[in-house]
Amino acid sequence: MINIPEEWWIRRFVESSSEASKKLKIGKCEWSEYFRYIKLYLIYYEKKWIYFICPIISILFLIIFSIPSNAAVGDLILDTKILFPYDDPHETTTLSTTLLKEGYSLSLDDVYSDHTVAGFTIYKDEKIVKRIKVNEGDYFHYNKTIGGREYTIIESKVIIFLGIGSNLVKLEPFYQYSDGSTIIEPDFVSTILNPKITETPSEEWNRTFGRIYDDSVSSFQQTSDDGYILGGTIMSRNTGGILYNSWLIKVDVNGIEQWDKTFEDFMFIPSVSHFHDGGYIFVGIKSTERMSTMLLKTDVNGNQQWKKSFFDLEDAHSIQQTSDGGYILAAKSDELRGTDGGYIAAKSYGPRCTDARLVKTDQNGSEQWSKTFGLDGCDKASSVWETQDGGYMLGGDTLWLDNRRLDAWLLKTDANGNEQWNRTFGGAGDDYVYSVRNTLDGGYILAGRTGSYGAGIDAWLIKTDANGNEQWNKTFGLDGSDWAYSVMPTSDGGYVLGGKLDTAKNPDFKDQILYEDNDVWLFKTDANGNLEWSKTIGGLKSDVARFVQQTSDGGYVIAGTTESYGSGGSDIWLVKVAGMKVNTTQSQVITSDNNVTDNNITDNIQTSPGKSIPGFGFLGAVFSILIILLSRRRILLSPTS
Repeated sequence: MINIPEEWWIRRFVESSSEASKKLKIGKCEWSEYFRYIKLYLIYYEKKWIYFICPIISILFLIIFSIPSNAAVGDLILDTKILFPYDDPHETTTLSTTLLKEGYSLSLDDVYSDHTVAGFTIYKDEKIVKRIKVNEGDYFHYNKTIGGREYTIIESKVIIFLGIGSNLVKLEPFYQYSDGSTIIEPDFVSTILNPKITETPSEEWNRTFGRIYDDSVSSFQQTSDDGYILGGTIMSRNTGGILYNSWLIKVDVNGIEQWDKTFEDFMFIPSVSHFHDGGYIFVGIKSTERMSTMLLKTDVNGNQQWKKSFFDLEDAHSIQQTSDGGYILAAKSDELRGTDGGYIAAKSYGPRCTDARLVKTDQNGSEQWSKTFGLDGCDKASSVWETQDGGYMLGGDTLWLDNRRLDAWLLKTDANGNEQWNRTFGGAGDDYVYSVRNTLDGGYILAGRTGSYGAGIDAWLIKTDANGNEQWNKTFGLDGSDWAYSVMPTSDGGYVLGGKLDTAKNPDFKDQILYEDNDVWLFKTDANGNLEWSKTIGGLKSDVARFVQQTSDGGYVIAGTTESYGSGGSDIWLVKVAGMKVNTTQSQVITSDNNVTDNNITDNIQTSPGKSIPGFGFLGAVFSILIILLSRRRILLSPTS
């Protein structure tokens, strides 16, 4: 056998590992570079295989922790659609332009050959990097050479639509990947939107729950142990196609999972409630039986105790425990109503609507009474709450059949489900309510979205008195589609709201960004609906808050979905935010009260959960070398065979 000094083997390992690590960082991932030295070691130490345990552990350590903190070249940072409107396809100027990420922008220059060919220019830092003509239905791409290897930076399919008075070029799907620079939110998320309030509540922790496909949260509540219970949907695939199962997750006060349960009987859990004995009650929707509703009770560990089916109750959206130990459910009736107001068979075709249904059960889920409510349109109940007088408040929306317009709907009943009054709220556009709560003065607070007031589609907050008469309403948002899914009264008499904000629609760049960039949106108002602070949390894809609650420590917890972080697709996302005291001398904000608009939105970007610490790969490499040197010392001191 050739006698080669051991120092040479160590040097070759370090050099080989370093070289392979560099290639890994630019996406080559040539694992043979890491294991080349093992073959050489095996030749020299034929009978000392046991000593390879330490070197192998060091290799794994190096591989895991040498991943850079910023996304590597080729990582997807934008996955959306872009819409280019155009009128005259042969103008001398550019038809339309959109800003992209990382300093890129893309312009539609012209449309040729009877609207079958589109011409584009790709810019980087306002310099032309590529011009291209693309046939309708074909793909185009922009490649860049980094470290001697070519990478795709931009790619998309081109679709051309011809309309009356206006035409459209759609890029879908439109992918933009990293070019290797540091990935941050685009510069057009401007801090000048928040000129005076520079401090927002800090994020304390966040957790993701999910697998490789699309998983989502549809219900959420804080539990008596200061933890949280989440209900949602988990998606999977098999040879038969896509499967959706309901998913119940219990976490502790720090968002650490304690247990989870899946239920194959139904597709998702639209509402869950914590029970006085530590267990949980929730409604599930069965997709196989015309979206019929099932009520299911579990113990404190999520084990099923009993279940009840309601075949005449469709698509239940809300359940709450009542003061007598029973439950109240809000759903749709499975009876279909024709446009003339009469009821028609369930399998009939043509124009038909459903009414809202309120169902009261005892503590065992047995129905005590059921009431149906409807106006002159298609009516849906999305939220129900027991009121201070023992009655019930139902929130939802109604679609007026005469003008196909949606209005928010609020309905009050007594303890036996008899209607006392109902109110609608809205204007010329479509208006929705997603969340209704009691207020300290005996009135009600409603949150949703409005297309009638504000700029574009805005988050909407309505305050009423005890009889449902509107006292004030406010809108919040930028120029995009901004929603409030949840509202909760806070300990200081104000309100906290959670939803989504299209941060790409900064008014400073009006008409320059032709796609959406939704982030989780958390914002706080005083008792009169005046905005106190606003915070966005999210990454480079779509992130949405579905629920918000104030926690016992004065902070806030948000439950929603994220496409930016997690295991793939969309994941359930839980974010804890610290409390914050607000100076009463506030700046003007983007709110609308009676269509008077001011401005204040803040930008606060979170880093991806689970990202490695910058420079930690170097520490891993040092640690690996130390392990190897120790293993070498052990080999030298061991008896020869």
